[in-house]
This record gives sequence, C-alpha cells and structure tokens, in this order.
Amino acid sequence: MRRYVGMPMLFSLLLLLIVTPSHRTTFRSSPTSIANEVVPSGYVEHEPIRVLQDSDFEDYSFAGNGSPANPYVISNLYIRSVGPAITIRQVNARFVIRDCYFEGVRDSSSDVADWRPPLGHIPFGRGVWIDDAYGFSIENCTFVNRDVGALIYDSSDFSVSDCRMNSCTSGAGVSYSADFGISGCRGESGERFIWLQEDTYFSITGCESHAFSEGNIL
Repeated sequence: MRRYVGMPMLFSLLLLLIVTPSHRTTFRSSPTSIANEVVPSGYVEHEPIRVLQDSDFEDYSFAGNGSPANPYVISNLYIRSVGPAITIRQVNARFVIRDCYFEGVRDSSSDVADWRPPLGHIPFGRGVWIDDAYGFSIENCTFVNRDVGALIYDSSDFSVSDCRMNSCTSGAGVSYSADFGISGCRGESGERFIWLQEDTYFSITGCESHAFSEGNIL
C-alpha cells in the first residue's frame, strides 16, 4: 500500500519539474540598440554625444581648445539614435559642428527622460540640442527623420548654415536666443521648417522652406 501511494507522488514531482521553468530561464525584450545600419560614405560612425560642461569636450578628444580662435570641432560623424545625437548644455567653450549626418530612429520604448529640455519638450528625435551656449556654429550638416533637426534654446552669437533637413517635422527651432543667423538651409519639413520663439536680433537668408511660425517671416 505504501508503494501504491508513493507512485502518484513521484509522478507529480516529475510533472512539476517538467512544467516549471528553470531558474536559468531569461526573458529579453527587443533590443533598443541600433544595429546593421549603413553608414553614409565619408562619415565615421559615432555614439551620441553629451557635453554638459567644458571638460566633456576634452573627454571626447575633439580638436581645438574651446577658445574663440580655436574652437572645438565636431566633424564628419554619423550618429543614428533615438534621442538627441548631440546634446550641449551650459558651456562657455566655443565649438563648431560641421559636416555631420544625424539620422533619427523613433522608438517609444527607450528612456530619454533624463534629457528633457526646458518648457517640457521631450527630445525624441532631436538631431542637435543646444541649451545655454554662445559663439558656436552648425555648418553643412544633414538631419534625417528627426522631430526637430536643430533645437537651440537660450543661446547667443551663433549661426546655422548650409544644412539639410529632410523628413523632419521641423528643420530648426530657436527659442529665447539672440544675435544669430540661419542661412542656406534647405529640405523638406512636415509642419514647420524653421520656428522661432521670443528671439531678438536675428537674420534668416537664403533658406528653402515651407513655412514659418510665430509670425517670423523672411
């Protein structure tokens, strides 16, 4: 009788082992990294850049020293990312972003909450986000599939020139800034090519655009 009772118990234990996952079983979500992209000719693939103080420029080993005569130079890079390709905030160093290609990838599963700019905007798909800087330039860059190609806030004495904004909701956005110029930029835009908000002493010349907002018209 004892033997008869033990067989069902043994069978139950075996069944439990079969249907219960092992402690080694893991469940992985879809990867958020960007893989198998084709780097456009003439560019070097690079990870997103975050500069939150002047010394960060040196950590990336960019050419230059940040002076007006010898600004840091970020050039010939291809950055494909969900969040901002380049973030530069609250710096005194001078810099140039030149001949770069920024391609956006929309992925709502990625966490970019740490990179929220002012006014509550979420920086999904921003190509370049600059906040509180001066004496810089963005030259001959390409922005593809971005919510905003270049977003500039609370900055002065800068220029954006000869850039291409393709398949972007907005090509460039400038807020609370002064003494700047946008020239020779072109491309397609879903809603607004260039939008301006509370800016002073600026010029916009030679741009091929669809529309301007905030009453600022060429």
